[in-house]
Formats: sequence, structure tokens, C-alpha cells
Amino acid sequence: MIAGGVGLIASAVAANDAPFQPIAAGKWHTVAIKADGSLWAWGRNEWGQLGDGDGNMEGKSSPVPIGSGDRWLAVAAGLYHTVALKADGSLWAWGWNSYGQLGINFIDITNQPVQMGLDRDWRAVVAGSRHTVALKTDGSLWTWGNNEYGQLGIGNTKPQFSPVQVGTNHDWRAVAAGRNYTVALKTNGSLWAWGDNEYGQLGIGTTKSTNQPVQVGTDQDWRAVVAGFSHTMALKTNNTLWAWGNNRSGNLGVPAGYPPEEHSPVQVGASHDWQAVAAGEIYTVALKTDNTLWAWGGNNVGQLGIGSTSAQSSPVQVVTDQDWQTVTSGGSHTVALKTDGSLWVWGFNDYGQVGNGTTETQYSPTPIWPSQLPKFTNITRLPNGQIQLDVEGPTNVVYRVLGSANLLDWQEIGILTNATGSASSQDTTAPNLHRRFYRLEQP
Repeated sequence: MIAGGVGLIASAVAANDAPFQPIAAGKWHTVAIKADGSLWAWGRNEWGQLGDGDGNMEGKSSPVPIGSGDRWLAVAAGLYHTVALKADGSLWAWGWNSYGQLGINFIDITNQPVQMGLDRDWRAVVAGSRHTVALKTDGSLWTWGNNEYGQLGIGNTKPQFSPVQVGTNHDWRAVAAGRNYTVALKTNGSLWAWGDNEYGQLGIGTTKSTNQPVQVGTDQDWRAVVAGFSHTMALKTNNTLWAWGNNRSGNLGVPAGYPPEEHSPVQVGASHDWQAVAAGEIYTVALKTDNTLWAWGGNNVGQLGIGSTSAQSSPVQVVTDQDWQTVTSGGSHTVALKTDGSLWVWGFNDYGQVGNGTTETQYSPTPIWPSQLPKFTNITRLPNGQIQLDVEGPTNVVYRVLGSANLLDWQEIGILTNATGSASSQDTTAPNLHRRFYRLEQP
């Protein structure tokens, strides 16, 4: 409401609100790229994995921008490290580097992006717990970081502090990295795996680990693959969903009565309508072709998004919405994008990895973008000529209050902290400067 008969005009301007596109979730942090190419991060930051340059490496419970003016193309998040690809084909990394997982040839922690080498022909990148795997535009596959289980696939178990090529082939199409293992697709549709195999997560029929690529069965109709902590999920070209590895929390989604682990691929149900899948630490989430979202497995901190902490051994629908577009999973939190561009997150949130400005665990999908725009709920001219500005908007957000007499020249009136969802500010200089226009900006 505008009171006092002065015809004031007010507007609210939020910070960069372009929609998010590629999204990655680490164990306790989240990283995402907006449509304008800007990079944003939130969650735990003890090892600098957010990349915001904070010398204290404090966690963030809301998205913060990483760098400025860059065009980021893809991003991946590991246990405590992050790697990202720029539009120019260069690869950058930051966070924990004790095992060489940043690929920058020295053991250290860095809290801001550091370019990995000088190559500009990187096409895709994924992050395991403590190792990193990337594809080049020529179809070659490269790995670096921790290798105690042979997860680098280079025929030995020595750690690597810079990229080393996996074999000599140039026919790799896609790759996924689990805790201590790697799975990858070739252009002919065959599936290969290597590294830790304690629970049969390699899908090669045994629990024997291997330090070089081994084919998973003989099928050549695999379309996509993802890796969790110790279980693997994959899609075939006929839209069937398959699972193998650790099943102790029901994370494979196979019928009751199956053993606690599967050493070879088993089909999840009989449906031919699966579109995409993501694997968390002990759970799985997947999209169907009708844009519904389904989840199963461990649910101790609400990571399934079904409003409870009940574990599920078979797929259960996440709410009833039919407008989900993409989904990814971290250690115990889930991030999903809807067709309208809105971003939703749920699950464990002790480090702010949900990104809703709190550290309260969320048991159902919670929107974090688009951000709720602040608005003026009341603007009143007081008897002394000053202007009272009442604001409503997201809690724990700081705004700059700006005023103008002509819509051309804007002056900062003050800083307003919206701690409870509503706040007020006064323009004490309005009588002298004849201000009639006001707006809010997030610093």
C-alpha cells in the first residue's frame, strides 16, 4: 500500500536471477551454473571447495557467485573438491588436494579456481570422492588423484597429481565416478568399470577390484551411467533402468528378497520409461519420461524428499508433480530442476548445502530459486516529511535501499537487514531532496 497521497513509486531488484542449468552436488556442498554462464556455490567450505576465495573458508547457506565475468560450461563436485569446465575448453579446480585430485601438480588446499594445465580441449569432467576423471574432445579419457583401489584405471595403484591417459583409446563417450571406482561408456554402447569392487559395484560378476578397465557384460545398448558411494545405476537405450552393487539400504530399488549386494546388473522393475538417474551415497533418484520424479534407498535425513525418514526398497514418487527436468544427488541431499527453471533441493542440510539460507534439514522439495523478490508493503510520508518504507521478503537477507527524485540519479539511503521476513527503513532526507522513487538491491 502507498499512503500519504504522494504518488511514490517503488520497485525491487534482486541479484542475478538467471535460471540454473548444469548442477553438481558433492558430499556436503552444491555447485551450479546459471544460463548466463556464471558459477554459484553453497554448503560446506572447510577445504575451500566452494571456490569463493573466503580466507576463513566459512560455509554458505545460500548461493554465492564464484569469480566474475567467466563463462562456465560444466561442473562436478567430489567429497571436498570441485572441478569445472569453461566455455573455452579449459579445466579448473579448487578445494581439497591431498591426493592430487585437483590435478595441479602440488599438494595444497586452494579456495579459488586454479587452471589445470594449459589444455583447452576438455569436453566433460566428473569427480569421485578423491579422484577426478575427464574426457577430451578427441574421445580420450584422463584420470588423476587417489588411486589406492585402482580407480584411475592406469594399471597400477599409484596416485597421480596431474592427468594421465587411460589406455590409448579415443572412443570414450561418457564417464561417472563413485567413491573409489569409475565406470565409463564407449561410443559403441559398451560399459566398462574399474577400481574398488567390495560390493560388486563394478558389475563384473565378482567382488574383485581391478586397476584397469573391464567390460560389464557384453551388452552394447547402454545409454547412461551414474555412480554412487558403492552402487551403480545405468540406463539402456530402451529406457530400462539397471542397478548393481551395495543394496543394504535398498538403494538398488530391486524387489524384496534380493541379497544385500548385486555383482551384475539387475533390472529395476519392468518399466521402459526411465529418462535419467542420479546416485547418492545410499540412495537413488530418477526421472521418468512423463517428468515425474522417483526415489528409493536410505532416507535417514530426508534425502528421498517424500516428507519422512522412512527408507524405501523400491521406487516411490516424490510428490505428484510432473514437471521435473533434471536431478542430481550429493552425499545425502538432492537437487532438482523443474521445466519452468525453478531449482528445488532437499535432504541433509547441516552445512547449508540445501541453499535455502538455513541449516535445517529438509524432508520435502524446497525451492531455492527463483529467489523470493523483496517488495515494499507500505510507503508512507510521515508528518515531518520523511518517508517510511516497509519491506517484506526472504529472511536473513541484506538490501541496499536506494532513492531518486527523477529515476535517473539514485542515492543509497541505507542498508536494511531483513532478519525476520519484514523490516522498515526511513528516508530522513526526503523533504530536502524531493525523492519520490525507491528501490531495493541485494549487494
